[in-house]
Amino acid sequence: MISYWGLIRSFPSPLGETFYFKRDPRWTSSGAQQTAELVASSIRQLPLFQKLPEQTFTTHVQGWLKINGTLNHQALASCDGLHYPLEYTPHFITKNTSINPAEASDDIMLIGSRQSVKNRFNFDGFLQQALARKISNRTTIDGDSSVAWMNLLVSAPFQHRPPALILWELPYEQRHLTASLLRQLIAQANNGCESSTPLEHSEKTFQGKKLEDLVFTNRLLKTNPSDLIVDLKLSDPAIDQLLFTIWYSDGGKSDFQIRKNTQPDKTGRFSFVLGNSSTLPQRFFVALDLSLMGSANSNMKVSTNVCRLPNKLLQKTEI
Repeated sequence: MISYWGLIRSFPSPLGETFYFKRDPRWTSSGAQQTAELVASSIRQLPLFQKLPEQTFTTHVQGWLKINGTLNHQALASCDGLHYPLEYTPHFITKNTSINPAEASDDIMLIGSRQSVKNRFNFDGFLQQALARKISNRTTIDGDSSVAWMNLLVSAPFQHRPPALILWELPYEQRHLTASLLRQLIAQANNGCESSTPLEHSEKTFQGKKLEDLVFTNRLLKTNPSDLIVDLKLSDPAIDQLLFTIWYSDGGKSDFQIRKNTQPDKTGRFSFVLGNSSTLPQRFFVALDLSLMGSANSNMKVSTNVCRLPNKLLQKTEI
């Protein structure tokens, strides 16, 4: 996996326009093209690059994109209806012109922000042409990378045949990268406990708003919490937020919540890692409590599996 930030370097533009719009934080088509060239130069240095099937792409202009920038909206709302002119950038389209385009597989995937949405600024198209390799753009229409990641990781194609490389445009404002989301993404990279032998399994029913000792067994008493995945399923699929408490062998505890606001379908399943809750090497797992939040149904069944986090998950390279 490669993660990249929005680049702000100012260097000559082949399209004769600036990297960013004057009144909007998004890049222009020129900015998208320049970023694609920089990202491609790093990808070509990866050992896996030459193993991916080569394809041929052509890019051409198809009209113009008009942008009513963020500052325009702010001026309209705050300055008595002040209007600034719209800004324009060429709208590019990239097509696969290979003799056998169907032979290209989804070996490279892209998850980005609103800047990387397909048929917008053509970042994925510029990148495909620069690499001569197919890019499967998994960016959602609203540019929410958290939704895109959850949709990808829980999909059958990813679990059966993961891609060789994932490009992730990290949202610069980091608003979606919560601890709750990251706990789930790490667990879902290996489909929770679906492909692992459970260390513990339990079936319990709530008798109120709290279920103490949701997980408690002497088989886990000498286990570091950071090594564990919890994969549970609730009988009420409408639940989207839970509160957990981890108890440790030294008497300490930590509280955290898991939100499922990015869940693509309502299944009642929550899969997450307990996380690196402590830097103390001798602080082991004792028990896990679960509390319901809001108006959740208190008479609810919970099926829980606990398994060990694999030693090797997705490998990350920053460029």
